[in-house]
Amino acid sequence: MKITVGGREIDLEKALPIVVGDLRKLKKLGVNYPSAFDPRDPDHQALFLYHFCQKVDPAVTEAEIDLLSLEEVINAVYSLVHKKEGDEVLDIPTSGGSTTSPTTMDGGSAI
Repeated sequence: MKITVGGREIDLEKALPIVVGDLRKLKKLGVNYPSAFDPRDPDHQALFLYHFCQKVDPAVTEAEIDLLSLEEVINAVYSLVHKKEGDEVLDIPTSGGSTTSPTTMDGGSAI
């Protein structure tokens, strides 16, 4: 996934794979990924994205990340975490969910 930060295009695919060093640096930033990562927390989102953008372009600043739209940040974080292209991020079903009940191994209802 590519994202524009501070007028520069950042290819987040270049920041992958997530390695142990990333986890250690994120922890120093205050984001304990994955165990205590809260993708709904704006601080976690911003710091997570900031780290991986800096991995690709060390000139990226936190202030530049703060200027991104919420949608851009959510898509980028989702893309990094799930290693999917951002185009797939917003393709989330909007229906109320499944109407079928889960089944057990023998075919009976689990509920």
